[in-house]
Amino acid sequence: MRQVPMTMHLRLALLVALVGLLSGCQYRWGSLMHPQIQTLAVGRVENATREPQLEGIFRAKLAERIMNDGSLRLVPIDEADAILDAKVRSIDFTALAATKQRDKSARQEDKDEYQTSLYRATVTVEVTVVVPGKTTPLVATRTVTGVGDFNPLPDLQIARRAAYDLALRDAAAKAVAEVTEAW
Repeated sequence: MRQVPMTMHLRLALLVALVGLLSGCQYRWGSLMHPQIQTLAVGRVENATREPQLEGIFRAKLAERIMNDGSLRLVPIDEADAILDAKVRSIDFTALAATKQRDKSARQEDKDEYQTSLYRATVTVEVTVVVPGKTTPLVATRTVTGVGDFNPLPDLQIARRAAYDLALRDAAAKAVAEVTEAW
């Protein structure tokens, strides 16, 4: 039986790997955005919560994320191929973790005492993309959720607003991904 040189085995293995990479996966390079949509404007942003000023913060986070994403160019409404409208539906915060402040041997009531040490702000937003002059949305209403964690010390209200900012940034990133990857 004839021996095949080791380089021949190596070449064959490389050829099989190359054919597998080129034919097996259909990766797409570049933007996943619809080819006819090049520009996007941030349209109406509504706040359906009792927390003030969330619509302005979310509008700024959307604009920042669109510019950083690079799939679309952010333009004024009258120049846009599509307009992104949003509605902040809800914002809530819940306790995530607690620390033990005092054990039962140090209290007369014979109970451990805990204090919340970490909270999570959760924001729910609906986004829709419309083409100016058309009644049917380009991207139907989608719901995204953003989260932001915070420590209540030293001031609960300031920490809470900072967490809302983080949650709105997270929701804006998810909303822009929903728009640019909807195809």
